[in-house]
Amino acid sequence: MPRFTSKLSRAVAGAAVLGAVTLAPGVAQAYSTPTESCHFTPSRSCALDGGAPLARSKSEDVGSGKHLTTNATLYRNGLLMLDSYGQNTNWVGGLRPRTMVVAVDDQGRAIWVSNIFASQTLCAVPDWSCASSRREMFSQQLPDAVGHYAADLQIYDGDAANFVDLRNRIIDGIKAAGDIAAEVKAVLGQLVK
Repeated sequence: MPRFTSKLSRAVAGAAVLGAVTLAPGVAQAYSTPTESCHFTPSRSCALDGGAPLARSKSEDVGSGKHLTTNATLYRNGLLMLDSYGQNTNWVGGLRPRTMVVAVDDQGRAIWVSNIFASQTLCAVPDWSCASSRREMFSQQLPDAVGHYAADLQIYDGDAANFVDLRNRIIDGIKAAGDIAAEVKAVLGQLVK
């Protein structure tokens, strides 16, 4: 029986180590500054948030009878989750939802930009080939430093919007900025066009 107990003990210890290794990538790095959540309209208002995720929503009409509602959540370990709901009540044209999220710091400076998320086409009302409303979820792992220093999220939505040029200009601006956090500057090589 002692031999079985010994093997069982080693298996349990090995599982614990494996679990710790598996969890380690999601663990946020320790930073000397606290996290903040800010709103910039009508004026700048920031508050310490104790490491709570940033959650922002945007709901807008993007065309005649075309509506998008986006909920973006950025966790402090850098995980960006996007919930996109589109509804098309247009009788003629489809809706091709596109969404992009920009993380800004507590001074309102862009520090990162997400990929461009493309939802499936939502058909016009009389078109039976696809749905006229749909919810889709997206995720992107941003660097840990971005999760820590982000204080607000700006959501860009559009119907068949081509955000490529805008995204590239934002990236150029972020890389040219001299006054963003050193930890964010250190990972800018991961921000690619």
